[in-house]
Amino acid sequence: MSTKANKPQATRTIAPAGTHVARVFKFMNLGTRFQEYKGVQKAYPDTLINISWELPTELNKFTVKKEDGTEEEVEKPFAISREFTLSMGSKSNLRPFVEGIIGTSLSDDEAYNFDIESLLGMTSLITIAHKVASNGNTYANVISASPLIKGMEEPPQVNESAIFDVNKATEEQIEALPTWLKEKVYESDEWKNRFDKDTADRRKDIQDTVDKLRGVKPEEEITDADIPF
Repeated sequence: MSTKANKPQATRTIAPAGTHVARVFKFMNLGTRFQEYKGVQKAYPDTLINISWELPTELNKFTVKKEDGTEEEVEKPFAISREFTLSMGSKSNLRPFVEGIIGTSLSDDEAYNFDIESLLGMTSLITIAHKVASNGNTYANVISASPLIKGMEEPPQVNESAIFDVNKATEEQIEALPTWLKEKVYESDEWKNRFDKDTADRRKDIQDTVDKLRGVKPEEEITDADIPF
């Protein structure tokens, strides 16, 4: 008799590999935190963002839950996202994607002044590759973006454009996120400052101390009434 571990079964259909027409329909600011690079914590914090594309020419049937709790099967475009560090330096991962989507190179000044949210609704070509992880599951990854070929038709947008910003999102909006995104938000300084009671209390104690120190009268303003003896 032998004992073997079963290979994990796919629970969803992933976006197909290849180059596809794609439209940016969601932008997420996941907040700021310290990250590690090659096992060492970086000396400065990074802001993480997430960009989502729909593939309007690649449709699949999905089961969705309605407001009354019932489920129905709908045909919608595949969607795929990629996480980036919010950096537009010449060697960053984000900048070539932005330039690929807008179809032009940016100078450093243009890059650092570019509003990433303006990508919402823009159409380009993206290339997707499949990768098998150590757990046996296959994942789809966006590896590049490039302009549409001249004369290529832009299909109409299907998903509504959306922006999520950890600086403005309510607790309810955060709780509604998929677990893997919610965990990213929980790691952010912005979430801790807004919703983590322990962190908020510590910051309040520090601020109270600062306020008290600022409230001390300068030495030349001290009168006899201020001296306790």
